[in-house]
Amino acid sequence: MALCPAARLFALLCLVVLVLPIAHLGAQEGEDMATVAGGIVSRMEQADDARLWILAGELTNLGRKVVPVLEKLLPESPPRAQLGIASAMIDLEERSRGTKALLSLAASGNPLDIRLPAIEVIGSKGSDEIEDELFSLLDDCFDARVRISLARTIWELTRDLRAKQVLKSTLQSTDPEVKVAGALALAEIGDIDGVKSILEKLADQPTEQGRLARALLTQARWRERAFSSARAPEETPAEKEPRAVVQYDDALLKVIKDHIDEYYLNAPDLNDVDVLEAAAKGIMEALDPHSVYFTPKERFDWFEDLNPVYGGIGSYVNLLNEIFTIVRPMFGGPAYRAGLKPGDAILSIDGWPTAGHTTNEIVKRLRGEPGKKVIISVYRKGWQKPRDFELTRERIQVPTVNSTMLPGNVGYISLSTFGRDSAQELDTDLRKLERQGMKSVILDLRFNTGGYLDTAKQVCDLFLDRGKTVVWWEGRNKRVAPRRDLRTTSGTTHPEVPLVILVNGQSASASEIVAGCLQYYGRAVLVGLRTFGKGSVQNLYPIFTVPPAEPWKDLNGNGSYDLAERFFDRNRNGVRDANEQFADTNRNNRWDAGEPYTDVNENGHFDYPAVKITIAKYYLPSGVSLLREKITEDGKIRWIGGVEPDIWIGPEEPNGWRNEEIAKLEEKKVFDEYLDRQYEANAPLLRKLAYDDGGKPDGYPDFEKFFSGLDTRLDRESTWWWLRYKTRRKVGDMTGREIVGDFVTDQMLQRGIIEALRKTGLDPASVAEYKLFADREFPEVDPAVRKGHGTPSTERR
Repeated sequence: MALCPAARLFALLCLVVLVLPIAHLGAQEGEDMATVAGGIVSRMEQADDARLWILAGELTNLGRKVVPVLEKLLPESPPRAQLGIASAMIDLEERSRGTKALLSLAASGNPLDIRLPAIEVIGSKGSDEIEDELFSLLDDCFDARVRISLARTIWELTRDLRAKQVLKSTLQSTDPEVKVAGALALAEIGDIDGVKSILEKLADQPTEQGRLARALLTQARWRERAFSSARAPEETPAEKEPRAVVQYDDALLKVIKDHIDEYYLNAPDLNDVDVLEAAAKGIMEALDPHSVYFTPKERFDWFEDLNPVYGGIGSYVNLLNEIFTIVRPMFGGPAYRAGLKPGDAILSIDGWPTAGHTTNEIVKRLRGEPGKKVIISVYRKGWQKPRDFELTRERIQVPTVNSTMLPGNVGYISLSTFGRDSAQELDTDLRKLERQGMKSVILDLRFNTGGYLDTAKQVCDLFLDRGKTVVWWEGRNKRVAPRRDLRTTSGTTHPEVPLVILVNGQSASASEIVAGCLQYYGRAVLVGLRTFGKGSVQNLYPIFTVPPAEPWKDLNGNGSYDLAERFFDRNRNGVRDANEQFADTNRNNRWDAGEPYTDVNENGHFDYPAVKITIAKYYLPSGVSLLREKITEDGKIRWIGGVEPDIWIGPEEPNGWRNEEIAKLEEKKVFDEYLDRQYEANAPLLRKLAYDDGGKPDGYPDFEKFFSGLDTRLDRESTWWWLRYKTRRKVGDMTGREIVGDFVTDQMLQRGIIEALRKTGLDPASVAEYKLFADREFPEVDPAVRKGHGTPSTERR
């Protein structure tokens, strides 16, 4: 039988109690060890949960001499006895063998009353060294109870955010038992705020789960009281005194370091600087996702993006809900050719897990010398488990603007990022489309994560008169972040053309500044979803505190390094760097190449850390902040910030299991083989179908034969949907030009086209190519999503 929460707690208490000596009458001097151990193991087979762990403790009390006997008994014993033997072996310092046995018992194929206790023992006695094995079990597991137990164990051992995400996902389950189990697990690991309402309902029940819920709620209340009693009592405004200044020192960190050195399970390899820097990272991470502490090496690497041997996988990426995600693969790049899509989660890079790391840390792992291979583990919604992709890094050079003329003289322009020359590229394409007779234009900023702020201003220049406020920013510290306004300067060059802008939840930074600005002045209609909300400004500040900065001499006593001050090149990098003392041999009052230095750690550059701190918020001309922030309203958490569209609509994609079926066919390369054959024989036809196939598969050569030959659960429509996607990619690859503006399957673009035509007075139904969707009733976006409670998904069924 499965362990209920109360029984599990009791079992763990028994494990604690068993630390005390338990006399075993059969373990007297001279008695046969194998007979005694064998007798204990035989009783384990029928023992209940509590008795099993008592017997395991009796094995432990036999001492190290019993280990050879247990090694022999372990494979011969039934699974229930193996639980007790494995637990005893870990206590007897045979951690590797015992843990391996427990992992085997926790694997799928074993009954729940074996798997769940095995996972619990791993959680109480294991270490983070088996993180990969636990995640493998989690990836292969489909039983909700086991997944919850595994996720809780992984969190307790590793504090890996992926485990907490698994637990949080159970709160969306339609199975009330799964939802309750997930809520109890989250409360047990200390994340109780989001599940209080579930626990309070559960606490009224006269059950084991009810008693556990009451205990957890009581614990939370006592914790709150403890914090409350430590707070100063509230004072009236007249009585308030100036806030006390806290005198910081590293006494607390030193005590913690001493405790780690004395008590931590594994011999720690930490020096005082390691502890200080770990604390610094924790402080910055507590502020917001964009404030970062850079160690000296990280600060140096951050500026190494100018390295000419830089290569990558060719994809825009970002952290979305704490998961490192492909925002959009670049056309023609390694990620694009491998079939990766927007929304794909990168779980690991060459075996290194991305969870819990910053975007800078992860991107650094993706980058490397062009020609070098990298293996990434990817998960896509609907896949049963992650898949590995081996990519070869390349030097990526991608145009930021792509355009085409759609039927009805609707210009379509995709702006992928705000690069140095993007505004000029956009202007060029606008003029080209205008010469072709463009009557309205759709500017697609979906998946555009931003870029240069000045480029955003230049884009607004194309559509607005001179002197209009594009965006302004201001911070708390008016000395470093006073209010500053960014205004248009050159005057509009495209004043008349009706404009529709497409946005979604990955439109960020400069893209949402442009969208919000043009919306405010009534220059554009926004169609899509709320933008990301990257509405903050960061500055980089060097830190010259020693350590971790290398020693330097403050000659003028101003507290910071100045160019004329002498330095000592402690790290022996062969170069004079900021903060290092130097011998000014030519007496020009500064360091010059060739003057003597001492590079202590021989890393090739002077080391000092830095912090990148959020100093201000961006505000739209309306005065509304762009910054995405979490608030609590009516007991529910929601997000505010970003730019709200005028017309709400989400994407339409195949639902979960269909994605898994498509992935299986992709692994067999059936679509690629079909398109290779047909392109050779019917290239002009495929090029026509890539632009417009009428929304049905009838025009594809031998489609019925192709479809009937597939070993798949996919229906005809879903097979066509993916074949169209692959056809557009094939034609783009063969012609060397990305095909953009898919008005056949992209319902967000369809809704944008309807709005663009209406602004020119043209009935969408009058355009033959648009009869497919002209009278369509597009699905409503959930009101809860509009308020910031989630992300919509329209599944193609």
